[in-house]
Amino acid sequence: VVGWISVGNKSGYGSLTVSFANPQVISRWPSCQAACSNAAIGAKFDMDMKLGTIDSNSVKFFSCDSEKCEHTGTHTALVPGYTLSVNPMLEGTPSKTHTKMDIVLPSDQNLVQDTYHQVVISGTVKSKSNMPLTGLNFRSASGTGSMDSYAWIFKTQASDKICKVARVEVKPDNLEVRVIGQNFNYFAQPYSDPDSCSASGQALSAYSKDWAWLSLTKDESSGSFAPPDTVASVNPLKDVYPKQ
Repeated sequence: VVGWISVGNKSGYGSLTVSFANPQVISRWPSCQAACSNAAIGAKFDMDMKLGTIDSNSVKFFSCDSEKCEHTGTHTALVPGYTLSVNPMLEGTPSKTHTKMDIVLPSDQNLVQDTYHQVVISGTVKSKSNMPLTGLNFRSASGTGSMDSYAWIFKTQASDKICKVARVEVKPDNLEVRVIGQNFNYFAQPYSDPDSCSASGQALSAYSKDWAWLSLTKDESSGSFAPPDTVASVNPLKDVYPKQ
């Protein structure tokens, strides 16, 4: 970095070192012993992630025959049919960051009841600035030496019934636009009633629902909402995000 003044042609120099931080998982769900069989499954990173590094090769989802989830013999098995979705939303903001990863099961498939499950995220997953995942706590079956992945284990509840939707949050919950023609993505997240896994209710899979969307106009005098909205339009993005 150079600071220069034309009078007398004098200048000074300073150094700048760009040191990118490594990404890490800052939350994951579910993480309890009584998860709903239709629970949402995913993790949140602390920075924007590189999309091409998050796929079914770098993120594995297993069912296990015990709480240890031992990767020898037949103690673990990959859950069939799962896919990965990296949602471009962060805590309800309209920015196009990719910090939230969802494991999506086929719409007609739920988690097996009373069963341990394990999510393993490879250390090969990288941030947008090409830095590898840190905070690793698991050594994969093919790994040697130090930890090479991030993993957690949860168990589904014994009941064979799915958890009912108690409430829905739409994100972002408050968005102001100032330019005609702007487009933003919204996401509907269903939750169960409060239970032993979550005092505020478990996040349930949004991808197994067929959502209907409607844009309403707010009456500023009464604070109520009513259709139709002649300003904004809502187009479901099922082709982009399954069942969204």
